[in-house]
Amino acid sequence: MKLNWKSSIAYFLIIQATVLVIGLFFNGPFFVLIRFSNLDKQVEDIISVVAETALELLTRFIVFFIFFKNNRGLTFPQFCLDYSPAFGARLIFSLCTHFAFWSAGGSINLWGAILGNRLISQHILTMLDVPIWLYLIVFFVFEGLFVLSAFGAYKIALHQRKKLQKELFAEASDKNKNEE
Repeated sequence: MKLNWKSSIAYFLIIQATVLVIGLFFNGPFFVLIRFSNLDKQVEDIISVVAETALELLTRFIVFFIFFKNNRGLTFPQFCLDYSPAFGARLIFSLCTHFAFWSAGGSINLWGAILGNRLISQHILTMLDVPIWLYLIVFFVFEGLFVLSAFGAYKIALHQRKKLQKELFAEASDKNKNEE
């Protein structure tokens, strides 16, 4: 296996684009509805962070599924190798922006803020008050979850390819039998 830098750059850019699209277009209306729902602050936080995490996991799963489905030569180990520079670039970019919503992603940002407020100090009111070490832990956990979603996408795409291949072989075999 050899590192494909073009794929690494593409992974980084696509993941950052999805983070921006989710953060700018999908979260706004959802968070407005949550804030006006008159729920308890803790319930609002839980709903927000679970919804954000689910949305990001689903989005990454779809993106990775498209990669695996359209590139038959892409294996999961090759994907992991190519994704590692993108992971490093995302980590550096997130560190430089203090894990902002638009750089690290909403789930990492929200989980860091909520955990910081609940576990470390109730005086943590803004994202900048959260210690970097907590954001780093959350970042690594969620990137691990995202790689697991990529593994799931790989397995499903592989299963679909094998199923299609069996159908094509069966169809070709039936066609040959009918011609004889």
